[in-house]
Amino acid sequence: MGINKIIKNKNTLLYLALIVLFVFLIWWLNSSSDSSSDNFDNLAPVDSRDLINGNEDVLESDILGQDSENDNQDSAKNSPKDILGNILKVVGIKSDNKADDKIEEEPNIVKPSGPVPLTEIMAWAYPGQPACNAMAELADGRRIDTVKVEYFRIKPGGELRFLTESTHGCNAYSEENLAFIKAYSRQQYVNVAAADAQDMNAFLLSDLASGEYSQRLVDFVVENSLTGVELDFEDFGSWDAAIYENYKVFVSQLGNKLRQQGKKLMIDGPATANQNEENWFVWRYADFISLPVDYIVVMAYDHQFDHGVGTPVAPLAWIEEVTQFTLGRFPDKSRLAIGLPSYGYRGRINTMSKTLLTYQQARQYAGFANAQRDEASAEMTWTHNNFQYFYQDSFSLDQKINVVLNQGIGRVSIWHLGGNQWTSL
Repeated sequence: MGINKIIKNKNTLLYLALIVLFVFLIWWLNSSSDSSSDNFDNLAPVDSRDLINGNEDVLESDILGQDSENDNQDSAKNSPKDILGNILKVVGIKSDNKADDKIEEEPNIVKPSGPVPLTEIMAWAYPGQPACNAMAELADGRRIDTVKVEYFRIKPGGELRFLTESTHGCNAYSEENLAFIKAYSRQQYVNVAAADAQDMNAFLLSDLASGEYSQRLVDFVVENSLTGVELDFEDFGSWDAAIYENYKVFVSQLGNKLRQQGKKLMIDGPATANQNEENWFVWRYADFISLPVDYIVVMAYDHQFDHGVGTPVAPLAWIEEVTQFTLGRFPDKSRLAIGLPSYGYRGRINTMSKTLLTYQQARQYAGFANAQRDEASAEMTWTHNNFQYFYQDSFSLDQKINVVLNQGIGRVSIWHLGGNQWTSL
């Protein structure tokens, strides 16, 4: 009965708790002193070069002896501080240790705003400078679902050239490069590039007569267990009706060969925002609805290339117009991807003369620190000595992707890996 009365008395309980706290406080001070001297006895030498060079990856195990580290891990589980804290919780006294009560704040992350989720981010990679950092970027944690790497290119005269690391440098084919790409992506396409319409037509005519090139591409995809082939045949303004017809026949034949092997075909098309821009080309998106094409990438960038220095790489309203206009011709959203830029431009104002810039290159030019956000494109821009500069950062890419998502398309393709910022979505 006497014990029950004592327990019910709040003042008595608090008095007993203070006595216990006093005892543990004395023990704690003695234990801390002993453990501190033990830690200093077990210190391992630290190379001063790690500090001079700003090495932030020096681990605790590099500073403390391994035995000391193991002892610390065991004692941390039942340290005097932890036991004292538990007693405080029992009697209802809150700890004054701010670290114990700290609540981690959720990082400020931009989220997709469209009516459909971002289902796939594709990334282009091509051989040589200034894109040699592409593989490091692929592995740095940024989201990349599909890699499309240029291992083939159409030479002058129409011959299909295989690009290897030994002949074309970084990002070209090697067994190690391909294995690395497969390790850091879910899907992989081999990209075939053509920059000249006449060379492309010579290639098409050769293959339509023999089937040699298309079969070579199919064999490469099958032998290397890739997802499929992407055709990046450009110079659209120089295509005539005959070249366009040859292209469609080649696409049909290659697509059927790939499907027989369970592989896919992706093709790249020009950005057209209205009837006037569509009339620049013989290309018509509606022509590909019934062809064996799994995906069409609409290259919604290079607005400055068509409209002159002083305009952005890809204005937001223009991307929206391109997407809407394309959907009017090719309404199957599940087969469409919108190509977006991660690069920038440097060009002389009021001319058509410009040079493509990566983000890393843009940083080297005078005036970079004074760049301002362009409202029409969300891109960063500045002028210096009659030259205007544009570059992309994560914010501008995020805004462009959200424009695409708002049109009901969840698949984007970004040009290019290597020296550029990336989306945070």
